[in-house]
Amino acid sequence: MENKEMPSENELPAEGDASLSGQVEPAAEAVEAFETIETVETAQASATSESVVEEPRFTPPPVTEVGTQPSVLERFSHWLLDKETSRGRFMRSALRWTAVALAAFVVGLIVFYFWQYRPLQARLQDTQTQLEAAQAEAVSLQGDLDDANAANEDLSAANTALEEDVRIATARVLIAQIQSKALNARLQLNIRQGAAAQKSLKEAKDLLTDLDEVLGEDSAQVLEQMETRLAAATSSLISDPTVAIKDLETFDTLLAQQEKILSK
Repeated sequence: MENKEMPSENELPAEGDASLSGQVEPAAEAVEAFETIETVETAQASATSESVVEEPRFTPPPVTEVGTQPSVLERFSHWLLDKETSRGRFMRSALRWTAVALAAFVVGLIVFYFWQYRPLQARLQDTQTQLEAAQAEAVSLQGDLDDANAANEDLSAANTALEEDVRIATARVLIAQIQSKALNARLQLNIRQGAAAQKSLKEAKDLLTDLDEVLGEDSAQVLEQMETRLAAATSSLISDPTVAIKDLETFDTLLAQQEKILSK
């Protein structure tokens, strides 16, 4: 039998070397491809960064402050009162004189209030007080008369005296009422309220008629003078209030004299 020779250990790795070289070549190609891709991406990234254009920033223009324009009223006041023009000088002078006239008017009102209105108002209040007192006295006397009539029918003399007292008290009440109406009329004339003054005088005339009935013939002459003055004041009420006020003052004096006579 022929002895076949077995391959030696040095001959066996030859096939192994060939297979290893076949495996190394694809790995090297992969590394080269990866490097190529990396180079391309780097080039693209640099190209992209170069192609980006920086946008310009917007800078707002500086704001300039505009001076405040004068209002229409200020321009009109300057046009109307400009002391460099004749119109302005005239208007300034007119305004000054207007202010002086207004101040004089106010002073006149104050003087009128303290010199005319306040005294008349105080006197009217006094008259009202007297009227209330006279009315209270008349009520009291009327009560006394009623009591006397009920308790003392046979005392005719006392009743006559009481009746006279009542008549006088009633006359004084009427005089006070007439004075109140006359003072009201004077106040209303002073403040130029002619219609109200005319109404007050009409009421005074009606009260004067009642007074004539109470006093009778004893005071006929004085009552006639009162009626004359009251009629004169009524007739000049609208045409000449000053004359009407003077007539009312005389009328008030006559009333005061008659009241003084009755109070004795």
